[in-house]
Amino acid sequence: MWGKVTDVDGVHPLTRMPLTNVSDEMEENGTCFNMVQSRELCAILVMADAKDSKALYNDVFKEFYQYSEKLRQFGMEATDTEPALKPFIVTHPQDMKSAQTVSNKGGNCKMKTYFCHLCSCRKDELVRYKFGADRCQRCKAAHRARCYHHALCDSISTEKLLSELDGELASYLERCCVSYSDVKKRSKLLTDPLQVNKDSDISHIDFVIPENDSGRKSEYSMFIARECVLRRIPTHGKSVEEWREALRSCVFVERRIQCLLSLKEWKDSGKDEIPLLTIIELLIPCILHLENRVGEKIITMILRKGMEEYQGPTSQYLSEMEHIMQCKVLGSDASPSHWKLRWNRNKDGAIEIDPIQEQNSTVRCMIRSVDLLIEQAFPGDNNEKKTKLILACNKYCRAIKLLTLHRVLTECEQEEFQTLIDDFYEIWVELFSTEGITNYIHLLGSGHILYFLQKYQCLYLYSQQGWEHLNSICTGYILHNSARGGKGSGENGNKSYIYPLIRYLVQDLLWKTGEADRYFIEWEAEKKINNLN
Repeated sequence: MWGKVTDVDGVHPLTRMPLTNVSDEMEENGTCFNMVQSRELCAILVMADAKDSKALYNDVFKEFYQYSEKLRQFGMEATDTEPALKPFIVTHPQDMKSAQTVSNKGGNCKMKTYFCHLCSCRKDELVRYKFGADRCQRCKAAHRARCYHHALCDSISTEKLLSELDGELASYLERCCVSYSDVKKRSKLLTDPLQVNKDSDISHIDFVIPENDSGRKSEYSMFIARECVLRRIPTHGKSVEEWREALRSCVFVERRIQCLLSLKEWKDSGKDEIPLLTIIELLIPCILHLENRVGEKIITMILRKGMEEYQGPTSQYLSEMEHIMQCKVLGSDASPSHWKLRWNRNKDGAIEIDPIQEQNSTVRCMIRSVDLLIEQAFPGDNNEKKTKLILACNKYCRAIKLLTLHRVLTECEQEEFQTLIDDFYEIWVELFSTEGITNYIHLLGSGHILYFLQKYQCLYLYSQQGWEHLNSICTGYILHNSARGGKGSGENGNKSYIYPLIRYLVQDLLWKTGEADRYFIEWEAEKKINNLN
C-alpha cells in the first residue's frame, strides 16, 4: 500500500502542511509501507515489527524492491501536482546478510561453495591466486607476482560471458571430437599450477621426468599418451614433451570452459527462490559494517595467534591482554575500562578466545592501538610474524582511512586504496591463510570494493550504520511502549505505536538532509518580510 506519510491529524509531521490520509490497511500485520514527501525531499519508509528473516523480505520488503525496479524501467508517472519522471536507478546499500538475502546468493565463506554474492569464487579457492599470464591487468601493470583479484559478476559482463559458453563447448567438441563433460569424467590429469608436490606427482602435467629412471619415464609416457588419446590428440611420431605441449594447449581451453561453467553455476545457485534484486551492482556494500567486521577479525586473530605462541600459562596471557585493553587501549590506569576478554573451553578442554564483537567506535579504538596489541601479543625483538603483522595492519589502517573519507575520492586515491589493500591482503593470507579470511575481507582482497568505489566515488554516502542506530531506537521504543497498547487500543481504537515512530523517522530524515533547516530559514525570512509589510 502506497501513500504519503501523515500524522494522526492528517498533516505533515514537521511542516504541519496537509497531506493525504494513509489507509488503515498499512498497519495490518505490524507493517507500514509509505512514501515520505517534503517538497523536493522524497524517501521510502518500510517498517516491520518482526524478526529478520527471508520470509520478512518476501512478505514485507518485496513490494519495495518491485517498486524500485519499476522506477528503473519506467520512471514515475505524472500526478495532478507533479510532472512525470524519466527512469532512474535506485541503489540498495545494505549490510552483507541483507544483500545475500535479497540477491539469494552467497553465504559463509567457510561453508557455502559459492559464498560471495558478487563473484563466482568458490570456498576451495578462497586464498588461491593467479600468476603469470593469468593475472589481471592491474596486477600485471603493478608487477605483482600474485593476483588475488576476482572479477565482479555484474549484469552486463555475466550475460556476455555466459553467451560465449555454448560456443566454447561446441568449439571444444569440434576440436577434440569428444564433449568436455566426457573428458572431465574420464581424465585423471592434474593441472593445478599451485599444487605443492606437482614436480613429483606423476599425474600432474608439470611432473618433472627423472633422467635416470626409465621405469618412471615409461609410466609417465603411457599416462600422457592416454590423456592425449582421450582428447583425440595425435601421438604418432612425437616425443613426450610434444604430447605434453599439445595437452597444455587443450588444458588452457578446458580451464576457460570450467570458469564459464562455474559462473553459470553461481548464477543458477538459489534458483529455487526468485531473488528480490537481480542487478547486484546496485547492492553497494556498507563500508562501516565492513570496517567493523574486518576490525573485529583482525583483533581476534592477533589475540588468538598470540596465545598460541605464548610461552607461559594461558591464564596469564589472557589476564595481560585484558589489562592492556582496559588500561592502555580503551581506558587508562587512572580510569580503566570494564571490557572483558571472553573465552571458553572446547570439547578437548583447551581454552579458545571468543570472536571479538563490539561497536564500531570500540573497534576503532582497538585498531588505533593495534601496534601496541601486537607488541604485547608477540613479545620479542626477532619475531618475524610480529613485524609482518604490524606492516599489514598499518597498510589496512591507511586504506580504511581513505575509504571512509567524507568526500569523492580521486582516481589516484582509489588506486592508492587498492594498492594498500593488496599489500595488506598478501601478508594477511601468508600469515593466516583461510583461517584469517571472512566475507568482508574477501570483498577487499578480491577488488570488489574498488569496483564500487570507482563506480560511486564516495562509498561513505551509502553507509547504513546510521539506519542501524535508528533501528535500535525504534526497537527500544516498541519494547517499552507496545505492551501498553498497540493497534486497535486506546480511545475509539485509534492508538498505535507505528505513527509516532514514522513521525520520529521523518523528523530525523528532514534534519539530517538539511530540509528542516531550509524550511525554517525560509519561514523566518518570510516572517520578517511580513512584519516589515
